[in-house]
Amino acid sequence: MYWGYSKTRYRQVKKTSFPDTKAKVVEALEACSIETIRRFCNRMFRWMDAYRKGLSIKQAAWCVKKQKRHRTISKKVMDEWDNMQKEGKEGS
Repeated sequence: MYWGYSKTRYRQVKKTSFPDTKAKVVEALEACSIETIRRFCNRMFRWMDAYRKGLSIKQAAWCVKKQKRHRTISKKVMDEWDNMQKEGKEGS
């Protein structure tokens, strides 16, 4: 996610020469704040926890989107997914 953020920033800037391009790479990497990196890490921890708990890709995506406070997917969120599936609702 950090690399994707930096690539997006890099592509938005006009580059005129190779030395200028090298400087723009460093600027793009430094543009990502510590707060943003922390958010990326917390989200990554939630994805890892979802896969560790054996959730499918669709389940993991829904649970990661729903869960915002902790690094792990709570039992309550997983139960909510199960209840939605039993009721026949799409989990998107």
